[in-house]
Amino acid sequence: MNNHRYTLEPYKGNNTRYRCPGCKGKNEFTRYVDLHTQRHIAENVGICNNTNKCGYHYPPREYFRDNIRQTTQGKRQEPKQPDIDLKQVKNQEDKISHYHTDLITKYKTNFYDNKFLNFFSKLLGRNEVNKWIELYNLGTYNKGYLKGSTIFWQVDQNLRVRTGKIMKYDQKTGKRLPKMQNWYHSINNKDNFNLKQVPFGLHLLRYHKSKKIAIVESEKTACLMSTFMPDFLWLAIGSCQNLTYKMLSEIKNRDIILFPDAGKYELWRSKIHNLPTSNFYEISDLLHLKSTKEEKERDFDIADYCLSMYLKEV
Repeated sequence: MNNHRYTLEPYKGNNTRYRCPGCKGKNEFTRYVDLHTQRHIAENVGICNNTNKCGYHYPPREYFRDNIRQTTQGKRQEPKQPDIDLKQVKNQEDKISHYHTDLITKYKTNFYDNKFLNFFSKLLGRNEVNKWIELYNLGTYNKGYLKGSTIFWQVDQNLRVRTGKIMKYDQKTGKRLPKMQNWYHSINNKDNFNLKQVPFGLHLLRYHKSKKIAIVESEKTACLMSTFMPDFLWLAIGSCQNLTYKMLSEIKNRDIILFPDAGKYELWRSKIHNLPTSNFYEISDLLHLKSTKEEKERDFDIADYCLSMYLKEV
């Protein structure tokens, strides 16, 4: 007998599959349904069916934790979750999978094939790109359809590699190629891999104890901003929906400034009260105030803004 209250919506044609909040793929997203009400929990609560190339998964337990409700007395109250075995969840988190940092060295080769690094070497200079390689441990993936892609490793503060996001870019434009993405663990450890993501760049906190942290959505943006605004420690969370307690749970007692994409200011501002409370948070409204309607619709980000300023000067 199934005692779970929440389940993925059964397939009954394309009208039961939706646009993915992560990769934006049409009819790729399956939402969770509340069996008591027969309604979706929320538009962004579900899983992308394209698991190898997207990996977006926002389960009910994370949604409820991220949306703690305020009672009339001003106390926080978490919605009841009868299907969640908290002991089981804790045991799963205790067994987080990871790789040894030797894996990073293995892929620090063949940078002449890396489309992303080649584009920005011509734009900003090879010295700047070399700094990104060392700062963020960037790698190059040279197999199959992802040949020439960049590996953006997620490394925690104990220098354990949680996984790597593999993305291919157009060498002529510096833009990410659609559907040219995968995860290292999906290719190499498809079974029995207990992934808990951390922000891209988290390992840097180990070496910079007091530097203010700046958080953006894109790994590419974090790299670029480490050049344009090096006084901050730039981290990326990979998706606008990844601004959650879980994603930031390993950051404690730090000053953090959030730099949302132009169209995501209100979304990120609404999430701040659910983030780990030991940190102090600010949010930049620069793009919210200065970007056009078109820029908001295409999620113009802080790196786009700084690049446009840079190109006007050169």
